Amino acid sequence: MKLEQDEFVVSYDASKVNEKELLAACDKSGFPATIATGAEDSDLVAGEKSNADFLPPDFFTEALETAKRDGKPIVLDFMATWCAPCKRIANETFVEENVARLLGDCVLLKIDTDENPEIAKHFGVSGLPDIRLLDPDGTEVKKLRGFQAAESFAPELQKLLDQSNKK
Repeated sequence: MKLEQDEFVVSYDASKVNEKELLAACDKSGFPATIATGAEDSDLVAGEKSNADFLPPDFFTEALETAKRDGKPIVLDFMATWCAPCKRIANETFVEENVARLLGDCVLLKIDTDENPEIAKHFGVSGLPDIRLLDPDGTEVKKLRGFQAAESFAPELQKLLDQSNKK
């Protein structure tokens, strides 16, 4: 269990517990949950996305247009106001000098998952914090889950920028 990352894994015996009841209990506790293994025939398998009805919010469409126009990669910071590791990233990581400089060359979108659950669902966000690195055309390059220290996050941003500049 990694509570400092607001993420944990629950192992269970499928013969003794119903998946839907387990997911409902997690959700009731305030933790969005997905079944990651053992449910190949279920409609609850992690990563399944129902995107047919998804219409991106205006702020996302505008950020994508800006990124394409300016040739800047996109950093999606999925967060919530109640999320302690999210607050740490905002107060420690994003303000660190090198990270702040690198973020200045990106389009940064902070997305509150409580206010924008549809985009979080579209991207398959199941725990917070969740940071997605996208190239300027909106293609996801990397997914980072949990707290990100400046020392490990800055090199990921640099790789994203280097890759975007090659295109």
